Order: sequence, then structure tokens, then C-alpha cells
Amino acid sequence: MHTPINTRTDYIEIGTSVSGTTLQNALLIPAPISVPASDEFSAEAGRNANNVMTIQEVGRTQYTTSLRFGKLANTKWWEINRWFRTHGYVFYMKYFSHTDGYVKIHKFYRGNIEKATPSAEQEIRNGYSVPKYYTGCGFNIIDMGDDDITIVQEITI
Repeated sequence: MHTPINTRTDYIEIGTSVSGTTLQNALLIPAPISVPASDEFSAEAGRNANNVMTIQEVGRTQYTTSLRFGKLANTKWWEINRWFRTHGYVFYMKYFSHTDGYVKIHKFYRGNIEKATPSAEQEIRNGYSVPKYYTGCGFNIIDMGDDDITIVQEITI
């Protein structure tokens, strides 16, 4: 059974800056096969004079995720990576937050690229034999901790 190449390009949007709810220099990222997400927070913890544990959150909760693609067309994989090289690894992202059901925009940076396995199927582009697609590719997205978060939409519960 073959995994289809992902062509749904309206799942996540990244851009260099924000104007209202619109991203500038935007790129649409396809829907990944896996979006493991977590809300992480920093805390100061300790025990008081009565030996009771106390905890205080420091800052706000930060969102981290990994985008994993089962099979992505060569041109889309290259387009994503060229966008980061051109515009930098710090960016704004418009996305659906799986932890609270909001569509949000805020600042992230791209972590390491996961191993992208080139396909055995090749095609000729500009006289070079290149893989037609990549499997198991993806990258980490890490929240910059910036408090400027735009809520675009709240999903009704």
C-alpha cells in the first residue's frame, strides 16, 4: 500500500510578519500525518516552612510541536526548506492549536529537520536525476515565548 503524496496545502501558514490576521511573505504548509503537540510551562517549585510543596508558573505556557510528513513531493519539501533559508528560522505561524481548540498566530522558530528519506523513484529536473518525493520528513516547531498571541478564531465547544 502506497502512502499518497500530501497535497493539502491549507493546514498551516507561516510568514515573516503579521498584519491583523494576515501573514506577510506567507507559505502554506501541507497537513502533516503527525502533529504531536504539547503545552509546556516553566515553574519554580519548592517547599515552604511547613514542608508543603509550592509551585509558581514562570511566564506563560509555551506550545511546541513537530510536523511529520509521510510522503511529500520533492518540490514542496524544497520549497519549505528554501523559505526558511530565505526568510530565516524565526517566523510567525497561523495554526490550529490541538491543546485548546483555537486558531492562533504567534512567533516560533524551526528546530532541526528530521531525516528526509529520498525516494528510489527518480525524475529528471534541469538535467539532474532527483528523487520524486521524500518520506519520513519533518521538523520541530518551538514557541519563542513571545506574549503577543493573536486568537484568529475559537472553535465552539
